[in-house]
Amino acid sequence: MQGVPEEIDRLEHGQVGVKPETWAYLAEVLPEPENDLAIEELRNSIATAISRLSPRDKFIIEASFYERISRRELAERLGYSRSGTQRLVDRAKQNLKDALMTSKSVRDAIGAENTWNLAAREALLDLAPTGVWSTEVEPLQALDYHVELARREVRDDVHDGVILWDLEQAAMTAAVLLDEQEAWDVHEMEELLVGKQADYGCNNILSFGMQGIVVRVSDKQARLANILSKGATPKNESLIDTLKDIVGYAVVARMLVEGTFVLPLEGDIEALRADLLDAVRQAKEGE
Repeated sequence: MQGVPEEIDRLEHGQVGVKPETWAYLAEVLPEPENDLAIEELRNSIATAISRLSPRDKFIIEASFYERISRRELAERLGYSRSGTQRLVDRAKQNLKDALMTSKSVRDAIGAENTWNLAAREALLDLAPTGVWSTEVEPLQALDYHVELARREVRDDVHDGVILWDLEQAAMTAAVLLDEQEAWDVHEMEELLVGKQADYGCNNILSFGMQGIVVRVSDKQARLANILSKGATPKNESLIDTLKDIVGYAVVARMLVEGTFVLPLEGDIEALRADLLDAVRQAKEGE
């Protein structure tokens, strides 16, 4: 970034929240929910979507939707040319749209379909690193600790929601380690998970449930710890791939608990539509 306005610096340090007027404005441009509870859920979803944006995108959205400042003033405050600023504005709006469409409450409000892809993306956004490791415990120690807790909880037959919490903590730690290696990208992770889901399907995960997921994560964590303790070079998959698998299994665990793991992939829906349209066409031709 060429210039760092004071507003962005304050956002990065958590000193400025998302203005209520911003998500209220966005709620107005969406179809009206059926009741007060749905309205509140929608507003919370919009606030969550905005909170997932980068500090710069948040600032741009606030400036565009709430302050309504001119592009010239925005360019001056960002330290970019007008054309460069317009590209940033377009990108921020697209990122906001992506974040909004990831929210199930928003999709329900506008009548959009829920798919496996979108549920996975929502989980990935929640697991994304914040850029600041806020504990004195080293990331690898935190990862080992939460995986060990998940193992114990499976043995003690603890509720799946509790196990999920520890798996997500381990996954967030893995995401931090990936980010440190410049190997974290939500869209690439989504593409990886969607591809694996297309290959494997649902049956194996559904057969063994949360216990099977914890076994898989435990295997990845043990491999990571063993290789690092020896200072060895991996013979097969890279350590980056191992960390991505830990994140991926946490996403699957979240979807299993929420009941979204059995949703169809976007490609499957499109294929079904094509088949239905083809069947309708053939039926009309046979009349």
